[in-house]
Amino acid sequence: MTGYNIDFALRLITGNPSFSYNVLSDEIRFRIADNSFWLELQGFVEKGFLCGGVTLPSEELPRGYEAISGQYGYAILDAFELDGKKLLQLSNPKGVADWNGSWALNSRKWTSRFKGMVLQRFIKRKSREKKIKEKPLILTSVSKELFNDKSFFVSWEEFIKCFEIVFASISFDNSWSYIRILDRWSEKHSIGSTFCLDLLGQNPQYLLRLSEGMEVFFLLILQLPVSEKKVRKIGFSIHKYEGKLVNENGVVPSLVAIGRYSAEKAISLNCTLNEGEYVILVTAYEIEQDNSFTLTMWYPKKNNKSIYLSRHNN
Repeated sequence: MTGYNIDFALRLITGNPSFSYNVLSDEIRFRIADNSFWLELQGFVEKGFLCGGVTLPSEELPRGYEAISGQYGYAILDAFELDGKKLLQLSNPKGVADWNGSWALNSRKWTSRFKGMVLQRFIKRKSREKKIKEKPLILTSVSKELFNDKSFFVSWEEFIKCFEIVFASISFDNSWSYIRILDRWSEKHSIGSTFCLDLLGQNPQYLLRLSEGMEVFFLLILQLPVSEKKVRKIGFSIHKYEGKLVNENGVVPSLVAIGRYSAEKAISLNCTLNEGEYVILVTAYEIEQDNSFTLTMWYPKKNNKSIYLSRHNN
């Protein structure tokens, strides 16, 4: 399985939104430069979501990093910034981490002060997860758990040199709620955007009203009969509601976010929406496609009374 298929496999296995990013793409390189990609990945890790990366092929790895395997997946256990240093803790599924990078455990960079800072951060994090009690603390045992040969630390700069794919699978604890809609495209409500832009608005559309801003996750899943082998493309977009639906009287409201068209059965989107009203347009690439789908939106449970979502065209 290639790195580009990991998010698709995770969506099918977990039923949750999953994402993969090509670190070599212009889009991600730009986001690395403006620090937004680091902040997004750090946020996923802080929330306890399953994250990992796939390395470059062996022949493309920079000289000096032969200790890691080419085209191999590593779990991301942590991502943090201390004293201006961005570090990731990675785990080797094989169980042994023979890492010789700049933050190898025998490196002089691991001063007593910095190791103590990382230990305290680890303890606070585990305390929040209720996996250990903050008091009394046995620093020796905690240190052995954190600094061992089953995981290793890399700088953010080393990571983006050696890894081609980053993936994240979103898992939701009891602090999240969701709304799930089961709907379908039919002959009347299946107009592919590429073929018939003037009829695009006949696709299912939903009005989303938020009384406060929040982070949201979407997952669109195409329901196909087991016997059907045909590849179908689907997608969805979120527009600012300006008093009209998409293509109502020829109007296309401002685009806010998009779940790209893809020949996959599941598409994820993570975005932050401000207070206001939005139109969600769920599109089928082919005309007269007749298939059901589910659209699920996850949001913080504390915002339960701040959301309204319903079908808005018949």
